[in-house]
Amino acid sequence: MQVAAVATPSDAATMAGALAWAYQQVTGRSPPSRSSWMIPLAQSSFETAHWSQMYNWNAGYISQPNSSQPFYYRGSNPVPFAVYPNIGAGAVALMAWLQKHGGLAAADNNDLGAYTSALRSGGYLGNNGDYATYAAGIANLMDAYASVSPRLYPGASIMSMSTGMAIVAGVAILGATGTVAYYMSGGSMHGASRSLAQENPVRKRKAMRVQSLLFSRDSWTPSAAKSWAKSHGYKYGDVDVTANNVRLRQVAPGRFPVKRTVTFGRGIKAVVAR
Repeated sequence: MQVAAVATPSDAATMAGALAWAYQQVTGRSPPSRSSWMIPLAQSSFETAHWSQMYNWNAGYISQPNSSQPFYYRGSNPVPFAVYPNIGAGAVALMAWLQKHGGLAAADNNDLGAYTSALRSGGYLGNNGDYATYAAGIANLMDAYASVSPRLYPGASIMSMSTGMAIVAGVAILGATGTVAYYMSGGSMHGASRSLAQENPVRKRKAMRVQSLLFSRDSWTPSAAKSWAKSHGYKYGDVDVTANNVRLRQVAPGRFPVKRTVTFGRGIKAVVAR
């Protein structure tokens, strides 16, 4: 049953609270570490252009293979995406998919490499998905959201965190426990396919970071490069135009001893570093 794609924008603190709550609903326990919800938060942001392009509360573009259930199409993408009644249900669907394929265990351990492998094993980006670019984007947004505090999801009880602290309406207190949870399955794999490089530059606990984005001047203007970077969660203010590339610096190069260049897409490369 096709329905319209209705915009349902959100923000990092609200989505973080919904994902932390959803973790409880899916696993029956409180998130054991900040990364338990941080990695899914960064993934959700990367998927939806910081939730400015989230529709029908689908936080991870989970597909809907059952045509008798509500679904929507996004632009010319032929994949039918699932519809959820609120942000909590959308967050639970994403967390349930991750739990099914081993992603939550990897998130608990702050292991972005294993998390990416879980996405690949579940076919989240399709058979030809560029998981290297996807992982680098998640790592970049994890840095961007390092200071985010989850906003308590409406109707949820106190959410116990790994530090022994808990968040209630933004106020930290001691000695709280989480609610008894239920498991809610939701949706199928992402379904969208991409045809870019397969190399995975992410290592356990020490992920490669994008140091600079390089846009070929044969294909990209400075304004188009900045627009792409902005929509994909990258910095776009520091522009250096050379004879061959439009370079958008993400972090200072001197911080990292290990650097290499990977392909991000047509006319786009990135210097990644650790």
